[in-house]
Amino acid sequence: MCDGDKSLVLKDKTITKIAKRNMNGIVPLAYELKKAKGGELNSDALYNGMIKAYTTGNIGPISNNITKIWNHDKITQKEIDVVKWLCFENNAVIDCAKTGWLPTRPAEIDKIIKSYTKAKVPYFFQFAKDKELEQVERPNESAMNRLSAYIPDKRISYCKTVGKFDYRMLMNLDYGYDIREDNLIVERYKYYNQSQNVLFKTDDENHSSQEDLYMFRFVRDKILEETGEELNFIVNTLVMYLYTVQQNSNKKMLWSSFGDVIVENLKKNVKGKICPICGKRFEPNNNRQLTCSEECGRLLDIQNKRKNRGTVI
Repeated sequence: MCDGDKSLVLKDKTITKIAKRNMNGIVPLAYELKKAKGGELNSDALYNGMIKAYTTGNIGPISNNITKIWNHDKITQKEIDVVKWLCFENNAVIDCAKTGWLPTRPAEIDKIIKSYTKAKVPYFFQFAKDKELEQVERPNESAMNRLSAYIPDKRISYCKTVGKFDYRMLMNLDYGYDIREDNLIVERYKYYNQSQNVLFKTDDENHSSQEDLYMFRFVRDKILEETGEELNFIVNTLVMYLYTVQQNSNKKMLWSSFGDVIVENLKKNVKGKICPICGKRFEPNNNRQLTCSEECGRLLDIQNKRKNRGTVI
């Protein structure tokens, strides 16, 4: 079967040794799933299969429940048995679009599974699935939680690094703005943004970063010239329009043409510190205060101890 899955082959003695140790006594699961009934492959069959896939093919919740169990501090045979049941259900869900069949979970089994999966998702889901701090369990000594302390997250995430995003911090609050659709600033910006491939041939394979610099400087100068407005008023108008009226728009031209002004506005408007745990902005009581609360301070201590401990996984 070739469905896009990837395999990683390693020739590492340490990893091989650990894999053999952890697979000792583990055998493949064997269970019987239903097979699809024979029939004509026509439009109705394809339609029904697609409906079945959309309504019954969500393996995410089951997979997350399996992850919750593997995240336990201690894995016993009871936990492994629950994982086996959930693996069976997951495979049935995957095949349901073509088989039209899902197993009915016995009441006593359902009670056991729910007792092991009622917790929140694991702590490392903050980094793996972009979950908020309040959506995850506290960090424990599970393998994935320990690994997450050693792997730096290079992605930029507003909620983790700069607190709750407030577009007004990008503006000079001493100046006004005008976001009417017929505003000349908005009209000229939209014209240059939509016409850049034609005017500057940005889709040319020989296009260079130096040409980009020229293009964005040209756009800035032309908008200033054609509107006759003051620079800060132009920036305020474009920020307000692109972050409120056209929130989903690409903002590369805004930042590339007026980024220096926006950065100066940020320096002027943003005060205080960012809590490294929850991402909230706060005013510290003294220079040594690193987090916004005692709870976040406790979590930061746990993270730092884990990093400094050098625990072997």
